[in-house]
Amino acid sequence: MDNLKELLRPKTFNRVSHAAVVIWILIGVIFLGIFADAENSESRYDFRCDVTKGRNIDLVRGRCFELYEKQYNKHDVPIYTFVIMNFFLIGTVCVIYSQIASPTVDQLSPSARNGDVERQLGDQRNALSSKKLFIAYCCQLFARIVLKVLFMVLQSQFLYPLGFPPNFPCYLTSGGSQPRNSTGVWYECHNQRATKKNSWMRAVLVVNGIFLFGILSETVYILLRAWKEDSFMKNSKFLEAHLNPFHTNSQNATTSTMLRPEPPQQEERTEQETNTPQEQHQEEEKNETNIPHLPSKPQKLQKPPLQEFIENTKRVIKDETNRPPQLRSPFPSTPGEGHPAKHLTLDQIYTKLAVVPDIANYDFTGDRHEKLKVYARSSETKNTTPRGPEDILNHENKNVLIVGRPGIGKTLCCTKLLRDWAFNKVFHDSPDAKIHFDATFFIKFRAFNAAPDLSLRELLTLSEYSPSNHMDDEVWNYILDNPQRVLIIFDGIDEFKHNSKIGEENFEPKFRNRVDEKMPLYALYEKLATGKLLNGAAVLTTTRPTALPCIIDHVRFDKIYEILGFSSRQVKEYVNKFSAEEDEDARESLWRHIGGN
Repeated sequence: MDNLKELLRPKTFNRVSHAAVVIWILIGVIFLGIFADAENSESRYDFRCDVTKGRNIDLVRGRCFELYEKQYNKHDVPIYTFVIMNFFLIGTVCVIYSQIASPTVDQLSPSARNGDVERQLGDQRNALSSKKLFIAYCCQLFARIVLKVLFMVLQSQFLYPLGFPPNFPCYLTSGGSQPRNSTGVWYECHNQRATKKNSWMRAVLVVNGIFLFGILSETVYILLRAWKEDSFMKNSKFLEAHLNPFHTNSQNATTSTMLRPEPPQQEERTEQETNTPQEQHQEEEKNETNIPHLPSKPQKLQKPPLQEFIENTKRVIKDETNRPPQLRSPFPSTPGEGHPAKHLTLDQIYTKLAVVPDIANYDFTGDRHEKLKVYARSSETKNTTPRGPEDILNHENKNVLIVGRPGIGKTLCCTKLLRDWAFNKVFHDSPDAKIHFDATFFIKFRAFNAAPDLSLRELLTLSEYSPSNHMDDEVWNYILDNPQRVLIIFDGIDEFKHNSKIGEENFEPKFRNRVDEKMPLYALYEKLATGKLLNGAAVLTTTRPTALPCIIDHVRFDKIYEILGFSSRQVKEYVNKFSAEEDEDARESLWRHIGGN
């Protein structure tokens, strides 16, 4: 049994598949014993013929038995040979697969990390991203399907198509042949073992059919899941999702056995009890000198990849959005002369903009002073004005378009949204939160004007505040399994030179709705905004009014907002923040200058 486990490694199969292979081998051994016994014990003496007196009974029986075998076993293949080939070849396929897959499974198993981590790191990375395990598993399934179908056809159509009937009319001539027009004698013969042999042959056919159905079911399940989820074919995912249940249980059992404390030895306890206190103290000191001291500094536990990704993303956003280039002072000072240049932080200066639902209607008439008041009047005509990011994005409106004139603050608004998320001010997991995001991605269209075709994973990895140029498989799988926890911001669709192509996928699809499919950014954006990829993810898009015709007729948005700028109250708030470190006279002078223009 140990040799069988070594040949058919349990961790290379699914729990059910491994049990099926073992049962298949046991059934093959049983059938082999049955047919070998029948073949060896069957003789012409079990073949009875109605022979009249005066005839040589043994001669007639022998010649009729030869004719019987020639008619119902034309190719002279013993049944036990057929059974050996049937069960042995299929078992050999399973053994070959198990030996090929074992090294890959060993690299992916937790026990492989107990050795030299630096030496094994490269091998483990290759094993994680490869599809070798999935391909090998599918190949052995296909090989078993082909062999089972082949043996079923051979048995029923080629080798033993007529079975072995118990009754056989035997016609013998003087020459031993059976020509149609020659004279001879008819004998009624009976094979005593034919009925039992036919029953066992039907059993072989039924067993092949049952196992064939099971293998086909598993194959269809694997291929359907691989078609829906490309990451399922990766070694790590395939091991975890399809092969790991058996491996995990066996590993847990081994671990619990290793961790089970051994019962104290009675002899040692008795000896310690008989020692005097002084002897016990000396013995303890002696033992302490022999025990290696463990390092007192606790080892740093490695964080899960998903948690590390979220923390690193928030850290990058906090660092890179603290002082945006737009907020640098336009009047640099010479070092050592006068006051240093005042570079404001986003948190210091940011003021909420006047944002209105739908696209605002403008009436730019009158002089310049009247035109500047249009934004404020437009915002006052709306009954509902969003107060913050959670008013714009929510569980009801997850595909949102923000429109705004050049320089009005669209990019800065999105940056502040990301910054508030990084500081857990908005869209964080709380008991009363209806929507929260674990992963956010900020994509500027102009950065991809010359980009080649990309997959979704590559696009997200190349986003503005991506913490790394590689996305871990665990993070990627979490994004695919939980799209409702993902926010993707597309900024500046008007700056994308291919924005006129948005909508082509609706009319003439050229790319499949697969996350691993490489396609241009305009196709990726359309599939994300329409829910064909990452259905349930929140998508926030910004654009100038000039690019509205490119998307408004091709993408259905849950809500459209327009940034109108600052109202008078917000302008005053901005001035107060800008001049917070100045004296009151400077603040009043600045406000009078703005009010007079």
